[in-house]
Amino acid sequence: LFALKDASPGAYVGFAILALMVLATEALNTALEEVVDHLSPDWSNFAKHAKDLGSLAVMCQLVAAGVFAGYVLLG
Repeated sequence: LFALKDASPGAYVGFAILALMVLATEALNTALEEVVDHLSPDWSNFAKHAKDLGSLAVMCQLVAAGVFAGYVLLG
């Protein structure tokens, strides 16, 4: 899509960095969930909150990538 908009090389680099950050955050979230599941095999409030916050971090990264892509495509 960026090619259709004739985006600058900087836009490609910026989006690639954001995409890698999404993957890194997702990897950290998965690691967090594994540790939490090991520490608390049964349901607990702390486990729920920890997992929810990890998911929030991933969502924030996805929104940042989407906003950047929207800015490039619409701007």
